[in-house]
Amino acid sequence: MAENNFLKFIKKHPVLSTIFLIIIVDIALLIAAYFGLGWFTNHNQYQIVPELKGMYVEEAAMKLRQNNLVLEISDSIFEANTSPGSIITQTPKAGSKIKNNRTIYVTIRSFSTQQVSIPYIVDLSLRQGMSMLQAAGFKNITVEKIPSEFSDLIYELKMNGLPLSAGDKIPINARLTIVVGDGLLQQADSAILDDYNEAVMDAADTYPESGNEY
Repeated sequence: MAENNFLKFIKKHPVLSTIFLIIIVDIALLIAAYFGLGWFTNHNQYQIVPELKGMYVEEAAMKLRQNNLVLEISDSIFEANTSPGSIITQTPKAGSKIKNNRTIYVTIRSFSTQQVSIPYIVDLSLRQGMSMLQAAGFKNITVEKIPSEFSDLIYELKMNGLPLSAGDKIPINARLTIVVGDGLLQQADSAILDDYNEAVMDAADTYPESGNEY
């Protein structure tokens, strides 16, 4: 009986019946979308990002796979105090909550040593040249002194016994030698001149000039 009444209502009010049917379908779609979206996006299912800094890439990739996460190298830079291939930074940071199968982007220490251009330091003082080299990032620097008239004047820069020119690119951890003058030649010349002047004065005192007699 109720079914017949419902059918009579539909036939008698087709517009209202259509609107009512649309509302029912919309509600059903909303419910299905709500639960379906939660299932599709793994609602309330997340992973805690582990700390990767200091790990090597292979080790970190394995650790992430165990947590349903993916590793991707986004950049590589040189850092003197870390090992080649080790992770320096990561995004997202450790402790972040992310969905399964998401990607963790990392920056690693490059495998090649940083190359730095040699500044022009010839004919500068030792203090100036040392400051310029240290500012460029070089730390392994020794000083070699050679006989010269000018003290602490830079004559040459060498690496492994070979001369370098301004603009040459070498590893930042290379051992450099600055060749500077010791100034002893100037002191020696001054001493010789002093000795000569003193000898001349002694000779003048010993053999004074006598007047000419006619």
